[in-house]
Amino acid sequence: MLQRISFFQDCTDSELRVLIEQGYRASFTTGEVICRQGDPETSFYIILVGEVGVRAETGQLLAQLPEGAFCGEITLLTGTNRTATLTALRDTVLFVINQKALQQLLTQHRALAEQISQTLATRVDELKQLGLFSDDPADSTNPPLDLGTQVRQRIHQIFGI
Repeated sequence: MLQRISFFQDCTDSELRVLIEQGYRASFTTGEVICRQGDPETSFYIILVGEVGVRAETGQLLAQLPEGAFCGEITLLTGTNRTATLTALRDTVLFVINQKALQQLLTQHRALAEQISQTLATRVDELKQLGLFSDDPADSTNPPLDLGTQVRQRIHQIFGI
């Protein structure tokens, strides 16, 4: 299943084993909240079974994620709080990857960090357009960087790679 996720397609079996050994399965019943917008939690989720709803604070359904989709990467990779609330739309089983496991993989597979940063930049840009993600005004003294560069620098800062 992990190799079907675009982030992990180029990883070797041994690299993926690192994630599998440190990750775990979590089950949620229909309607159960997986995480709430604003939470500081740092986990990445892959939907093994079921469907997950992504909701804004207002309750507006932003997306419905099917089996094989992933979510939670923005919080995990940028160090920000959750940008939306995730809810099981039907009975759901997730594979949960924490920051430490992903850090080990990124240390071994640096090209993956570049691929993730590009995908993440696209998602963050979409969230900005919806008003669900804002830039850090504390760093306004530096000239603005393109979003891909900002995300890549943040990944390197968080994971020390």
